[in-house]
Amino acid sequence: MLLAAFAGADDEVARRGYNHPPALRGSSGEALDLYEYDVTLVTVTSIERIVLLEKMCERWHGPKVFVVFLPKDYPVFETQEWEERTAAACAGGGRMDVLKFLPEPTDSKGEFPVNRLRNEGILAVTTSHFFYDDIDFLPNPGAYEAVMRAVAANRDVFKDIRMGFVVPAFQLKGDCDGMRECITAYEQKIPSDKDSLRTMFIDREIHIFDEPYHGHSSTNYKLWFKQRPMTLRYVQCLDSNRYEPYLIVRKTQYLPLFDERFTGYGKNKIQWILHLRYLGWAFTVLPDVYVTHLPHPKSKARKHWEDANKPDNHRKRMDQMFKGFLDELQDLSHKKQKRVHLCDWVRDQKKLRLEEEAKQKERQKLRAQGLPIPEELQDPELYEDDEEGA
Repeated sequence: MLLAAFAGADDEVARRGYNHPPALRGSSGEALDLYEYDVTLVTVTSIERIVLLEKMCERWHGPKVFVVFLPKDYPVFETQEWEERTAAACAGGGRMDVLKFLPEPTDSKGEFPVNRLRNEGILAVTTSHFFYDDIDFLPNPGAYEAVMRAVAANRDVFKDIRMGFVVPAFQLKGDCDGMRECITAYEQKIPSDKDSLRTMFIDREIHIFDEPYHGHSSTNYKLWFKQRPMTLRYVQCLDSNRYEPYLIVRKTQYLPLFDERFTGYGKNKIQWILHLRYLGWAFTVLPDVYVTHLPHPKSKARKHWEDANKPDNHRKRMDQMFKGFLDELQDLSHKKQKRVHLCDWVRDQKKLRLEEEAKQKERQKLRAQGLPIPEELQDPELYEDDEEGA
């Protein structure tokens, strides 16, 4: 069953202690968030990558929520040390609202509960918007300030409760053995601004993340490099259902949570983006904000995904779950709610409309001449095929 949005999920919300942020009333009677507008960075991590929390603090100077998954029997004193270190790193760059440590359940099957952790982070947000970012994708310096400038210049768009603000994602390529070694080897190579990013991109020193698999291609990076500061650009259509951009979204009662049935690696963020689309979310691209994937050793979850020889084939199970999830979306949502469709679907609809316009002109011509209209020119009902698959 789909994990409900905040509205209609009262038991889940109450269990986790979520409260809506206070609201005020504007002169026109509309509800105004007390925090209009601010953006909290939300990220989750395993203990193997916890050192990257300090880097997040250095790069995002706004409010932050961190959720850390602890292995069984992890020493309490070490969590206290990490809390102190992270708090110290965040002291000079905005506030750290929440640092939550979630221990692995005793009955755990060893799978990383990534979507549960994400939901815990989202539920802790008290600002109008949040930016979900994976721990290994470092924001550019000044990202928070650039976001807030975009907010100031586009307040009406940020009022839209069904708008996702896309943060483009890039990647450095390389190998390293441990997280600290990776930071030492590659952090300084991450471009500090859009101009240096453009130069590195032209020189093929940095790449679009997940480029061959359409995970981010619909963002249209060629147009992104041409975007003017503080201007937004709407995503007109999607190359694939695999689109999974990093988003800033408004936290409201209508926002769906991540589906916690998806664990470990694979399909866990794609399902959320699809859920947003089926509920009527649109996407617009931010001009001066980006994240860069830091090279690192493969996680246990990634290795588990790639190992098809295990008795419990995680990849096959997640793929089957994803197909079932699509069926649930088809049952619970109506395609006309979508504001963003697949590009192939858009092209097909345009072709059908052009053909129908040509037939309509021919019908008008025949009627003017008092001639019968053949069957192939009768008024057909344009139908909309739904979009399935990934």
